[in-house]
Order: sequence, then structure tokens, then C-alpha cells
Amino acid sequence: MRRPSGGSTARCWGGAGGPVWPTTGVSTEKVAARMPTAAEAAALGVGERVPVLCVERVVRGRGGRVLEAFRVVGAADRVELHYDELPLAGGVV
Repeated sequence: MRRPSGGSTARCWGGAGGPVWPTTGVSTEKVAARMPTAAEAAALGVGERVPVLCVERVVRGRGGRVLEAFRVVGAADRVELHYDELPLAGGVV
């Protein structure tokens, strides 16, 4: 796996090998702080005692079919998460 800039490792799988932007469905995302595996520490260039943030997201279309599975792991001292202008469900204005 190639090491992206900014101290993170990422894998993303989409429909036909590219990004998928569903118009209906559901997305589940989990963010957790934890200690890295030995492989993650090596890929990130950090020690095994440096905490990492792990973001995992699964997007499912109508009927439950998985459209995207995404996991990114980054050194916690180099990662910043921003969640801006997220749409509200139910048509709230």
C-alpha cells in the first residue's frame, strides 16, 4: 500500500473501481482512537506507542447492497476531522 501524505493510510473500495455517490441509502461511520498495529506503525512512520485514529465508513444503497467500504488510519497527532454542512435527514430546513 502506498503511503499518502499527511501521515495516514487509506483504502477505499467503490462500485466499478471508482467513487460511488448514491442518491438513496444509508451511511454508517465509526471513529475510534487506538494503538496502531505493527504494520500500521511501520506504514505511518511512527512508533507502536503513538495513538492512531481509525475512521471506518460503509455506504449501503437501497436494498442493503454495499456501495463503499472505507477505512483510513492516521497518526492521532497529525489528523484532524472536519464534518461541515452535513445534510439533515427528513427534509429539515
